[in-house]
Amino acid sequence: KGYLSARDAYCIFDSTLRLKQITRHWQQGTLSNFQYLLYLNFAAGRSFKNLSAWPVMPWILNDYESASLDLTDPAFFRDLSKPIGALEPTRLELLRTRFEEMPRDPTLPEPFLYGTHYSTPGYVLYWLVRAAPEHMLRLQSGRFDAPDRLFWSMKASWAGVLSNPSDLKELIPEFFCGPTDFLNSNDDLPLGRRQDGKLVGDVELPRWARSPDAFLQMHAQALESEHVSQHLHEWVDLIFGYKQRGEAALKANNVFHPYTYEDAVDIDAITDPVERAGIEAQVNEFGQCPSQLFPHSPHPQRQKDVASSWDGKDTNTMGCGVALEQLIERVCELVHSEPVDSTSTDIEPGASTEPGVGISGEQFNDDEHREGREKQGFQARKLGRRVDWFKCLSLSETSKEVEVDLKEQLFDLKIHTSLDCEAQTRLYTAGAHGSLKVYGLHHETGEIERLRSCRLGSLSLASMQVLSGAAFTTFPMAVVGSYDNCIYIYNVDSANVSRTIHAHEDAVSCVRHVGGRHLFSGSWDCSIKVWDVDATTNPARGSSRFLVELAEHEATIRGLEVWDGGQRLVSGDSDGVVAVWDVRQAEVISKIDIGCEDGITAMALLNDHQVACADADGAVRCLDLRSGCLTVGTKHFGTAVGALVCDGSNMLAGTTEGALHVLPLHDCFDGFRTPAEDTVQSVTATSRQVCSGGSSISCLHIEPAYAKLAVGCSTGFCRAFHVRSDASD
Repeated sequence: KGYLSARDAYCIFDSTLRLKQITRHWQQGTLSNFQYLLYLNFAAGRSFKNLSAWPVMPWILNDYESASLDLTDPAFFRDLSKPIGALEPTRLELLRTRFEEMPRDPTLPEPFLYGTHYSTPGYVLYWLVRAAPEHMLRLQSGRFDAPDRLFWSMKASWAGVLSNPSDLKELIPEFFCGPTDFLNSNDDLPLGRRQDGKLVGDVELPRWARSPDAFLQMHAQALESEHVSQHLHEWVDLIFGYKQRGEAALKANNVFHPYTYEDAVDIDAITDPVERAGIEAQVNEFGQCPSQLFPHSPHPQRQKDVASSWDGKDTNTMGCGVALEQLIERVCELVHSEPVDSTSTDIEPGASTEPGVGISGEQFNDDEHREGREKQGFQARKLGRRVDWFKCLSLSETSKEVEVDLKEQLFDLKIHTSLDCEAQTRLYTAGAHGSLKVYGLHHETGEIERLRSCRLGSLSLASMQVLSGAAFTTFPMAVVGSYDNCIYIYNVDSANVSRTIHAHEDAVSCVRHVGGRHLFSGSWDCSIKVWDVDATTNPARGSSRFLVELAEHEATIRGLEVWDGGQRLVSGDSDGVVAVWDVRQAEVISKIDIGCEDGITAMALLNDHQVACADADGAVRCLDLRSGCLTVGTKHFGTAVGALVCDGSNMLAGTTEGALHVLPLHDCFDGFRTPAEDTVQSVTATSRQVCSGGSSISCLHIEPAYAKLAVGCSTGFCRAFHVRSDASD
């Protein structure tokens, strides 16, 4: 497991400057503590393919006895500024005495505090004996270790690393990402009886963990806690940093056997085959230090009170393989979302992050991978008017349209221009690959700048709303509904997900937010829910609270519009039923089946008393919300309409055949007072074939104040227009 391709390795390890860049992302909260440690392990040559260099993780907690765990109390945490061997003063004193008594002879290895290491094949298999018993049998010549020396209790294991002079083991990633098979015993696994007569079965967990799943989740949450975030850099100094070697290591009581350090022995210079075999066996069996990534200065501390991009939930279903895949994808997004800043002085990394270090022996050169990256569409942050890979859309101050191929189906997009930054329009996109991306267009130069990119999940993103207000310092936040049943509130300023709401029992098909605190969501589970998201007062730290469920529909919610300050709501479903709600009373005011066989395909609020509903038959009906949703006008397009928006004067409709129609409201719907479809007025409207090649229009967004229109097509093509009021455009 944990296979890395050469291309992935290039994305992660292509320069020491990349290490600076990833460290800055961790400092800012874009990468979680777990992700950052996993990244450092692979950058330093650790691998899930090598038991001698398995990724190493720190013991985080020091309490495996209490009935409850308080992650806000520093007393529950291990001191990360000290190596395992220095945590217990009495043992450390004995080890230092032995160190002082060791001979200083140039022909002998240099003195050391610890003859064993914190990561060895034996320690890795000590933890994984239940998950990989065959490897333990091979290491132990066909038998398991003595039952009392096996991993049978977290409390006992922690006591051992505090007291036993030869037990210095740290943890492994499985303690933070699962699965739980290394904690659960197979009934057929003969691990024996301890001296007290008890069988070695499932691992005995601390009382604060109700189950293996709960244990992993609490462990992961402890790793992401504020206390650990503020001290993790101290442990990085010991394992990957300047305290790994030399005088700093001696002062930190962090000196191991010299053979455990990288390049400590020139194995090719040893001609005696017996001596060479002995040294190789010692290196392979007794542990190796990772490559020293930060040799010259202390590692920077993480910023305070930054929200982690991962909260440790669902760890038992992840596993290290999935965690590694997510890390690769996340890092590749980050390293290509901004240029490498060669002038940064945040840290001074070492020169041991060459491409492919520790990656399954794969060999490659820069020229081959530069060509490969170009074929994959990797480009610099500054882009021209035409791009082929990034999911973005160019908005121009001229009437000339711009076409972009996103290479994936686009489900929703939004544009935003603020008064304090009129020179740049921001584009938010949500699509089938589960990624939310934010782009900026500089109107004077016409260049696109990718500002943010975040993979919110493995499933598609179905809907999106952009929040703006005084509480936002630079960018509006994005509220995104996903096929994974969740609502994600993405803080664009800090580039992370500030909140995840497990909202529905099925995909979240619609989200709306109208000022204030209330968020509205519609789902494939036929329900509409109202949430208090406290988004305008403190978007980064606000709460999310369920308020009420509106349950009158019996089919998928396909449209949702809110007005009157969030006190009124209109919804449409896949059966063609439209309902008007009084949100304060959670009651239906009116409800009607408009008689379309395949249901509502799109909705748009025209004003405070009319809504347009499109259907798969190609009709757009104007419904009067004050008269029980009676149809007061209909416009036929001859083909299904997939997207609708209104700018107050015009209705814009996008069809499944890729045509965009602009319909003046005063010519199309105003004046229709009877529900008769045969009274349709013939209007002069603007039509344009926007998408071609069988592509349909899947989403539209217009920003009337700045005359910007964005159009997304189902096959991934996007076009943008600067809309003008004069006839020449």
